[in-house]
Amino acid sequence: MMVVGGIDLGGSKIETTAFTAHWQVLATRRVPTPATSYDNLLAVLAEEIAWLKGQSSEVSFPIGVGTPGLNARTHGFSFAANLEGGARNLKQDLSDRVGQVIWFENDANCFALSEALLGAGRGHGTVFGLILGTGVGGGYVVNGRLLDDLNGASGEVGHLGIPAALVRQLDLPLFRCGCGQTGCYETLLSGPGLARLHTHFGGTAASPREIAVRDAAGEPVATRALSAWIDLLASLVAALQATYDPRAVVIGGGLSNLPNLTERLEANLPEKMLPKTQAPALQIAEHGDSSGAWGAALAAQAAWQV
Repeated sequence: MMVVGGIDLGGSKIETTAFTAHWQVLATRRVPTPATSYDNLLAVLAEEIAWLKGQSSEVSFPIGVGTPGLNARTHGFSFAANLEGGARNLKQDLSDRVGQVIWFENDANCFALSEALLGAGRGHGTVFGLILGTGVGGGYVVNGRLLDDLNGASGEVGHLGIPAALVRQLDLPLFRCGCGQTGCYETLLSGPGLARLHTHFGGTAASPREIAVRDAAGEPVATRALSAWIDLLASLVAALQATYDPRAVVIGGGLSNLPNLTERLEANLPEKMLPKTQAPALQIAEHGDSSGAWGAALAAQAAWQV
């Protein structure tokens, strides 16, 4: 039986899933991501691939790994501060160790691919998968395929700058981003960013979930913070429409669970759009935190067939 394997390599956990060729889950498991050394990480990933191979009678089959960072397709990862060995070529080292080519893809691209083909973006020819969590990023899928971009950075929309007019209109604070620039969307649209907005407007330290509860209870500071956050998100989606022009935007990450998110975004979006343009369909992701393994397997299968 043909099997496709997907591995989601995160900062705290590694999720490995074996799929049938028709995308039924055969088996799945999670193990902690080793934080001690690159060699330990390599050994654990090799063990996960051995486990995958135990699910099939085939000697070799497509196996993909989704990982944070740029240049994932060529190096496994780089510019990924939460994983050991960012300067090493994990893709080559792992492929050599297990005796077959292992495909790597950026984790946000994996999210986008899984939702475009097998999730909330099904039926839309162009889908942007937007992750709103501890960071902000995404991936773009056109007719079932990811872009063949230069650095794997085409979905790094969290590092676009917030428009100056919106900063003035909403009295937004500006923070230095981890990328080295100041005023990136990620600094205020991420989970920590929403908390920053709440304290900036005079609130106490609170999580996004707590801010949403306070907003629902009519607390003015929480309402102002969440309204400003929705304004920022609408501005980013409008920027996506002016550049990528997707037919659908699928939103994932922890902040996608905020109450009535798509409804509030749809109400705010028209004033941000280019005149006489149609807004994309807005969807909440279906696969949750398992999208990385699904997308990695999809990317590997596509590469295997080339």
